[in-house]
Amino acid sequence: MRGVMNFANEAQFLLISEESVADLNNRISTKDVQKGSQVALTQVNPMRFRPNLIISGGEPYAEDVWRNLRIGQKYFTSLGGCNRCQMINIVHEAGHVQKSNEPLATLASYRRIKVSHDQPIEFEFHR
Repeated sequence: MRGVMNFANEAQFLLISEESVADLNNRISTKDVQKGSQVALTQVNPMRFRPNLIISGGEPYAEDVWRNLRIGQKYFTSLGGCNRCQMINIVHEAGHVQKSNEPLATLASYRRIKVSHDQPIEFEFHR
């Protein structure tokens, strides 16, 4: 009997670390200040990436190299990075939808798999 995944693009679980999101927010803040803003205009909440596993502790992007993960008595194997699309640029708050170029623009500046602009941008990992 073959298992069926519902409401999943590539895997059942999507893992992100608070440290990776904090690093992303620092990079966005730096861009905002460089553009002349006195305060950070954009701060990204981890839920913007729709993960179902959020971890904390360790260095930013440490999860990039993890091939296996154990949570309690459950074992997970990495299926690789999650290719990000424009959906993470849409903010749904208080019934309003706001579109921006962040955080994808900042992620593209340092998380693209290859130098080419047509390559996917990875952030988070499928388990």
